[in-house]
Amino acid sequence: TRFEAQVDSTLWDWPSLQSTLSASIPELAGIEIASLNLSLDASGEWRDEGVVATLSGQAREGYFSTAGLGVAGLKAAPFALRVAGNQIAPVAPIELSLDAVNTGVTLTDLAGTVGKDDQGWLLIHAGGNALGGELVIDQFRDFSSDGPLGTVYLNNIDLAAVVDFAGTEGVTIQGRATAALPLVWQNGMVLVDAGTLRGTPGFLQYQPSVDPAAIDQRVSAVAAALSNLHFEQLDADITLDESGVLFLQTSVLGNNPDYENGRQVKLNLTLENNLLSLLKSLQTIESVNLWVARKFEQQH
Repeated sequence: TRFEAQVDSTLWDWPSLQSTLSASIPELAGIEIASLNLSLDASGEWRDEGVVATLSGQAREGYFSTAGLGVAGLKAAPFALRVAGNQIAPVAPIELSLDAVNTGVTLTDLAGTVGKDDQGWLLIHAGGNALGGELVIDQFRDFSSDGPLGTVYLNNIDLAAVVDFAGTEGVTIQGRATAALPLVWQNGMVLVDAGTLRGTPGFLQYQPSVDPAAIDQRVSAVAAALSNLHFEQLDADITLDESGVLFLQTSVLGNNPDYENGRQVKLNLTLENNLLSLLKSLQTIESVNLWVARKFEQQH
């Protein structure tokens, strides 16, 4: 039996529709859709082995949020999908763009291409802006099975933006860095395996909230060196473990004109922060929904 169908969501009342559908599809209750203009044409036939069809369409004005993710200005260029039973695959790679994404960190001006191969869905390439620098992703796999996802590259990012995001008190820094973050999907968690960060020469000031001498003589010496450090090299090895703790094995080479007559010092520091807790504190449902609402209002 052959069929044809058309969908145009331009005039849909998404909040009312979502409320109605979530009664029978509970998973939809966690999604807030402010806007999504989707046009879709479908043609195909029902066979004994299931439906076989071609879907073609495009999307724009996508503004929505979940518990930990806000999306603003989603657009999908004209695309075509082939449906065979329970399998869906793009006829050709699909081009997507987003004005901004908020995951606790805000990413802007994103564009990418999505496809599918024999291993599953694949983000072929994506780029955008993050932390005052450039975000690049190539050959990033989906989350259908445990294993390597791909590598996220952060080029020429602003170290001051990183410190501001981390909420690190008492630290002022100037400089830029490039990072490579190999990501792994394991037991429902994203891990960072053997990531690296390489900084350009810059300047760092650390003013602790307590007197380091009251803690330990070695801590006091490190704090004194970092109080006005002009660094030549800043390198870090990065790991994100299953509990959400981010470890940075950091090496800093430089000099402090106010410390030991400005002699060169090399500091090896281990820094850690619970990134999972930090992101959760930055991406409350209320804050993400409000962010999406404001982005939508700015464009309308």
